[in-house]
Amino acid sequence: MEAERVEWEKTLACSTKPDPSDDAAINTYVTEQMETSEPRLEKAGKIVDHTAQIVNDLNVELARVRGLHDYVRVGRLLDFRRRLYDVVTKKLDEATANVLTYSSEYMEDPLAGELMVQHKFGDTSYAIWVNKGGRALRMKSLPFTEVGLQVDVPKPIATQNVAIRTIWHEFDHAKDRAESVAALEAYLRSIGALAEVDATSAKGGKGGKGGKGAAESKDESKGSEESKAKAASEAKGEGEGGEGGDGEADVPADPDAGTSVGTSRDVPLGGVMYVEMLRLPPGSKQVLTWTLQQVTAETKTVTRLPHPMKDQVGAAAAAQALKIRFTMPKHVIMPSAPEGDDGVDDAKDAEEKPADAPGPPIRVAHWDAAAGVWSEEGITEAEYAPDSRLVTFHTSRLTAMAVVQPRHMHLPFFSWQLVPSSPEETVLSIESQRFTVSIEITPAKVRLLEPAIPELEEMLGVPMLPAQLLQALARSGLVIDPIDEDAKYVTSSFTGSNMVPKERAFERQLYLDAASLAPAFALRSSKWNQQQGARAAVLYAKESLDYDEDPDEGDETDWRCALFEIDEEAVDGIRVSLVKAMESDEEYNGGRAEMEVTHRRLGRAIATRATPEAMEVASEASPLFQRTVAETLSLVRPLSFH
Repeated sequence: MEAERVEWEKTLACSTKPDPSDDAAINTYVTEQMETSEPRLEKAGKIVDHTAQIVNDLNVELARVRGLHDYVRVGRLLDFRRRLYDVVTKKLDEATANVLTYSSEYMEDPLAGELMVQHKFGDTSYAIWVNKGGRALRMKSLPFTEVGLQVDVPKPIATQNVAIRTIWHEFDHAKDRAESVAALEAYLRSIGALAEVDATSAKGGKGGKGGKGAAESKDESKGSEESKAKAASEAKGEGEGGEGGDGEADVPADPDAGTSVGTSRDVPLGGVMYVEMLRLPPGSKQVLTWTLQQVTAETKTVTRLPHPMKDQVGAAAAAQALKIRFTMPKHVIMPSAPEGDDGVDDAKDAEEKPADAPGPPIRVAHWDAAAGVWSEEGITEAEYAPDSRLVTFHTSRLTAMAVVQPRHMHLPFFSWQLVPSSPEETVLSIESQRFTVSIEITPAKVRLLEPAIPELEEMLGVPMLPAQLLQALARSGLVIDPIDEDAKYVTSSFTGSNMVPKERAFERQLYLDAASLAPAFALRSSKWNQQQGARAAVLYAKESLDYDEDPDEGDETDWRCALFEIDEEAVDGIRVSLVKAMESDEEYNGGRAEMEVTHRRLGRAIATRATPEAMEVASEASPLFQRTVAETLSLVRPLSFH
């Protein structure tokens, strides 16, 4: 039924995107794109935008299956996503190579020897400056106004015959892109293609803008592309069965593994910018009515050059750094918020830090492929102007760059609560380190209710799939879908130690059990939960059939404390009992409540303390509603990160 619903929605939307849950469709799309070339920038950009939309859909599916703890499937989807990233890189590099090869024909004034091209391809921004004149007397300012970017190039670079290219992607594929580029360059070096001329082609008249006239047949070109793709795949350690082949995809040892810088794990905020210096291919020669063009590696792809001072330090390096200015997207929540009402809980802030304490400074980093981390080395004078949302920094690194923040910035959660508003509606409230996030859960879809801040206004009240909403929040910098690795960088305020995530299968069973009571019971966090470790959990439950009543009103004894424990001998591997612990106690009391015994389900454990009406409402809830509640909880993971 789910597959039919997705297919019907695609039909209504006239969508040609492959279904991210259909391995064959994704594999076919990637194979077709990798085996064909598109030298025209505008058409290549459309393919890039289409591929980026597929990546967005795949990320939603990835979040969904990660919430289900299906890590075999997670590994498979990560593999497909990397291949889609390769499509994006290949198309833009091929089109860029064509622009560089025939740049003289694009120039309005060939004598000036300069060309600037700017394009927006959906959420991807592309800009390039080609310098064949090399006559700059001072710093060269490149105002890429159409894509909201300005690059100031120092004289030592501005006087060289090179190109400066910038690409902005909303998604982060810095690691995968660096590996693919390194693999392809290693292959080209192994055959001498980066240093030697492969052939010379001749073409009549001009006609060069489409890349016509190359002295190699279409079949030979296709064979060359296949050879390079195969070599790149082998260089990345992929063999039969990898990258969507017929065999079983490799499953990462830790599918949640991320990157770390010091004691934090950083992620890009708002997207990733690639600033690169490219070598120009050999120029063409006009002989009578013929244009002779050497065919080298640079006519099919690009050769990236390092900053000449990237390994230097001090004043000399600073003087030759590029200055970059760009505007952060409006949907991004910046770490250093402007003064005033920014959606932060000011009362909580006043308790935890002085009123005059500055916000966290903005951090700009580049992707260090060798170390596999986001690094701030070589990037200086990073500033952010809140009113204009303008980010400015200097860099001696020519690679992927981004404003970064710790992925665990909003962890741990101070508290959480699940409160029903009807038999098939409930509201999950998460009090994170900075915001209170409220999500209304209904059958199949969820809606964001809070925080009602300008950056999130376009998604407020919009029905989405649970994974889709969490992805949208992460896109804005509000990451509340933790992974196990985050626990290493987060300290529990209750235990004083690092957070201890629950065992995956156990945790999923907890949320399925909790979801079964969502129509008629309020659930909330317990300060005793973290000290139970990975194999046990504690939460409170209270009957809540009066949907207009605040469940926090009333006596503390109205809440029942439920203890979940792993029990290998039990049928479902879990046991539940009501215990005496109360939130106001100074020490945990795990003794069973009076007249209580151990049960297999939370519903059975609490039935003796609830009305028959409440149990009937809970039992009659739709399976789709309960599944949506469980899926949302599995993504947010409140029992592991509170």
